[in-house]
Amino acid sequence: EDLRRAMAPLDNLFQCADHSWLQQLCADPETEKYAPNKTSRQVRSGHYVRVKPTPLPEPKLVIHSPAMAEALGISKNDCLTDEFAWFFSGQQDYAEGKLESWCTPYALAIFGQPMVRQCPFGNGNGYGDGRAISIGEVVVSGKRWEMQLKGGGTTPFCRGADGRAVLRSSVREFLASEAMHALGVDTTRALSLVVSGGETADRPWYSSGSKDSDPDTMVKERCAITTRVAPSFLRVGHVDLFARRAVARGATAEQKREHELMVEHALFREYPDCYHASGGLPERAAAMLEEAGKRMALLVAGWLRVGFCQGNFNSDNCLVGGRTMDYGPFGWMEKYHPMFAKWVGSGQHFAFQNQPQAGLVNFETFADAVAPVLGPEAPARLKVIKAKAAEEMKNAVQGVWAAKLGFAEEQGGAEAAQELWKQLEQLMIQSGTDYTVMWRQLAEVALLDPEPSSSAGGYSDSAGQQQQPQPGDLVEVVGLKAAPELNGLCATCLSFAPDTGRWGVALESGDKALKPDNLRVLSSGQQLFAPLKAAFYSQLKTESVCQWIKWLRKWRAALSATEGGLAGAASRMRSVNPKYIPREWMLVQAYDAAAKGRYTIVHELFKVLSAPYEEQPEFEEKYFRITPPEFRGKGGCEMMT
Repeated sequence: EDLRRAMAPLDNLFQCADHSWLQQLCADPETEKYAPNKTSRQVRSGHYVRVKPTPLPEPKLVIHSPAMAEALGISKNDCLTDEFAWFFSGQQDYAEGKLESWCTPYALAIFGQPMVRQCPFGNGNGYGDGRAISIGEVVVSGKRWEMQLKGGGTTPFCRGADGRAVLRSSVREFLASEAMHALGVDTTRALSLVVSGGETADRPWYSSGSKDSDPDTMVKERCAITTRVAPSFLRVGHVDLFARRAVARGATAEQKREHELMVEHALFREYPDCYHASGGLPERAAAMLEEAGKRMALLVAGWLRVGFCQGNFNSDNCLVGGRTMDYGPFGWMEKYHPMFAKWVGSGQHFAFQNQPQAGLVNFETFADAVAPVLGPEAPARLKVIKAKAAEEMKNAVQGVWAAKLGFAEEQGGAEAAQELWKQLEQLMIQSGTDYTVMWRQLAEVALLDPEPSSSAGGYSDSAGQQQQPQPGDLVEVVGLKAAPELNGLCATCLSFAPDTGRWGVALESGDKALKPDNLRVLSSGQQLFAPLKAAFYSQLKTESVCQWIKWLRKWRAALSATEGGLAGAASRMRSVNPKYIPREWMLVQAYDAAAKGRYTIVHELFKVLSAPYEEQPEFEEKYFRITPPEFRGKGGCEMMT
């Protein structure tokens, strides 16, 4: 029997158990009274409630992440066993007590405003993990991981819901979280996706031809569980809940102690350097906040870099450690718009370009929640800390546009990059531009041969005749007597005015109207624009193309002056501008096929999205493209609720 257990699947994982949340924090004192804690109720104190998951009947493994399994010390063979599917579908008893399970309470603040109206008791005591159940904390090779089942069944915080996730949402979460990791943005990870062969749930969704923003039908979907993994799932809302209780009128010593323990645990789990630093709790907590401000800035800048909109960036969906979580109302942008959001409930406050502000608001909520332990100097400390966080966010956002444009961080160029980005953004909005395709193809434009700066003979056609100017051409000003200082300068041809017989040309000093005889064609602008053609959702007018060419020349000239020149810039751009992202129409195809028991697309997308910066020519035609026409405006794809 001992030998059998030693060789049992997942036994190595179970032996690594180390439940710091349970060891360092306080249990709900009413846990036993309300066992098994499967129905909605008030949780008035304590940091966790012991509750077991509700197992999925007839579990079947759809997919797992080999890299995440390896990080947890789970062998390839173990991942393919029935026991793996059993345990990660909620059969907690298989661990025989070595791994424990629990859920947690936390507070909600929407854009900095404390909220309790979504709580069934009107006081916040019913808010927390409604369908997420942690199933163990382990330390493997010196790294701590917490595992959590999304869709693990009801808890005291379920607010009357069924505690389940369905296959559609689980496919989205699994693929999106592992894609985000591959994109280089800090995130919760996905270990496995298990589907039930016998349990279904009714969900509102969209009929096949719906173009509405709201669901118009009820669909029966198979229940599923994604096991997500992170160093911790400690939310801003966790600290906020206990801060509210600690500063409330009549707060007890125990409530103040629970708040201090929560702050200490945040230090232990997410900021060990600050946790082990010298000084008392006020000093260590202040140091944690300064570091948290930096992490928040890096997180949001990462989202902007890869075109991601979290969609519901409340304090309860914001992790103290500065990593992405809650893959529900998310979306990767396709056609660019600064106010993009996939979820109809996002509003402008959670829209794509407003995420830096939303991130700062969440950081301020966190800082205010830590404030009670900062001592009498708290107001002065917070003022400085919040100002630093705002500066970190500003610099990170500016830095991300500079990086996407090809400027090296150590070489400066931030001011030039900001002006270029400002102009580019307007072009993108006006032209209906695919965010990912455009940025990726911009590196191809950087690699084109330099255009001539002057030419004694000019640019001739195949018959040897002097080329007449065309929109977008690079021309040299020649033979001007009225303004000889312009001679020898290069310009972009914009448009020809037949009534005056002059070309509008864009010089660095501004636009001019010049006769054709005063323009010598150096090169055609179409070669610059050609790599970008695949990025537009409709054919551009000549005037728009010329504006793009004008901008491309200005951008290339700025990059030419940097170390490594245009080739170096192209290499940098390919490392920060992904080629493959989880476009919603791709996810739709994956979960539609999965609903019919076909998981090939899920596995194919997992492979593609695991290497988002690689060329992968075998997938280029299929997945490196703008939104197909049949998915544009489609309910549940272009927008959802």
